[in-house]
Amino acid sequence: MMLAIEEALANVVAHAFVGVPPPHLIQLRLDIAADRCVAEIVDNGHPFDPSAAPPPDLAIPLHERDPGGLGIHLMRQMTDRVEYRRTDGHNRLRIETTRR
Repeated sequence: MMLAIEEALANVVAHAFVGVPPPHLIQLRLDIAADRCVAEIVDNGHPFDPSAAPPPDLAIPLHERDPGGLGIHLMRQMTDRVEYRRTDGHNRLRIETTRR
């Protein structure tokens, strides 16, 4: 879960605010229970739905790929659910995983 949160936040910092005038907002809310962990990341950057991004082509040799591009794939593989919605000018990304 930590890596999924890190990937999501890194994407916001690197991409969400390009050309967007300040103030910039990033909020992280964690809900940790005995059986699950939920993170919600809210930002006021450009709309971007990571849950709609196509999966990467892992058959392409590593040396032929552009750098990066696997963060969303990692988020999907390491968590149980990735949900996105855009409300009131904010991106809201919810990442959930069952605690094992």
